[in-house]
Amino acid sequence: SGGKAGVFPKIEKSGWTNIFFVNTEANTASVTLTAYDDSGTPIATRTLQVNGFAQAADSAVAFFTQSIANATYITYSADRNLVGFQVNGSADNKLADGLPALAALSGQCTLDVIAWAPQDYKECKRPRISATFKSACGIAIDIASIAMLLDDNLLTPTITGSGSEITVAYTPKSDLTDEYNHVAKVFAQDVNGGEVTKTWSWWLPSGYSTVPNCP
Repeated sequence: SGGKAGVFPKIEKSGWTNIFFVNTEANTASVTLTAYDDSGTPIATRTLQVNGFAQAADSAVAFFTQSIANATYITYSADRNLVGFQVNGSADNKLADGLPALAALSGQCTLDVIAWAPQDYKECKRPRISATFKSACGIAIDIASIAMLLDDNLLTPTITGSGSEITVAYTPKSDLTDEYNHVAKVFAQDVNGGEVTKTWSWWLPSGYSTVPNCP
């Protein structure tokens, strides 16, 4: 039946690696591939479409426009169920073996808020409020799930990015109240149901009439 996320655990260094996807559903799947080096740092990413009940197959190198020479493994996330497997071969083509994609472990594929603003005391009347969501395993974030609140009021933020890293931002249309503990809150889910909530606050200073707007 496949799954919406997985890991291709071994990129061959002295030969070649081919990757195969099969979409097991009738609707087109949006798939995000992310290549990581041995320290777990992402070095390349790509989003592609796989038609319903169709396959996508290519070498691991050809799936990316960026270099993956230092990649040791690749993750994928999708909004449909996929079956994935890889074939590794030696440079002389005398040896080859196949490996199914490993299931992504939920504990290793956390969705986090990696940056947020403003922080602490903020000397401006209309600060840019922002937060960046990121999935540790490259699992796509469900944009429809994203919510942002300011002082318990639901906002309509600007959303940038796609796939496993998305930033939301909002600048108030009117001045905020001085000497008040303003509270921002954001929420998001990935396509596998993993979720994250972040709440933070800051103060505007007294002497409100002299406080400038943010740049």
